Amino acid sequence: DVHCSCGIFEFCGIPCRHIFCILKAENQIQIPKSLILKRWTKDAKEFDPSSMGSFPTQQNISRFGFLVGQCSRMCHYDVS
Repeated sequence: DVHCSCGIFEFCGIPCRHIFCILKAENQIQIPKSLILKRWTKDAKEFDPSSMGSFPTQQNISRFGFLVGQCSRMCHYDVS
């Protein structure tokens, strides 16, 4: 189990850079299943835009931008 005091994982559901630094320091080559929430898997329910109210909202656009940035950083994670 990996936890970080910044709380990004608990708030957004995406592991923070601190967690990735710990995983890298521990020579982990895979992300632990405990850090992958069901909503990010193929088993998640399909997205229903009507459940978000008026779509797109500024909040949704901001959230999407944040997620894109986090995913981009995660893609550049070097395991070597």
